[in-house]
Amino acid sequence: MPIENGQIGLLLVAYMLGMKHGMDADHLATIDGFVRGNLQCRPLLARYSRILFSLGHGTVVISVATAAALMSGAWKLPAWFEDMGALISIAFVPLIGAYNLHQIAHVKAAISTAIISTTTRPPRLLTEH
Repeated sequence: MPIENGQIGLLLVAYMLGMKHGMDADHLATIDGFVRGNLQCRPLLARYSRILFSLGHGTVVISVATAAALMSGAWKLPAWFEDMGALISIAFVPLIGAYNLHQIAHVKAAISTAIISTTTRPPRLLTEH
């Protein structure tokens, strides 16, 4: 199936909107929270949490978009659906922000403890052995 000129433009617009979507505050805060949350107890997972989030989120977005496209002729979304999606996003941003602030305080306390308790060797918070 060949791609026509109009479809190339549509694909580029969709790609650019996806890139903008990935830089939204809720996504960046979630990824930051995953990294900080796993930094101490699972440093290897913290290292890969960004790519795992991206792959998982991309899979969900593509699946939902495909399902919506396939079923779009059979039903119509209610008028309140868009507002509900915005409210859910608005509710999650402060929750994720509060969790990140908690993690920052927790990591700062752990770093302070590690620096005070080590006199002959550097702290191992950011390295794996």
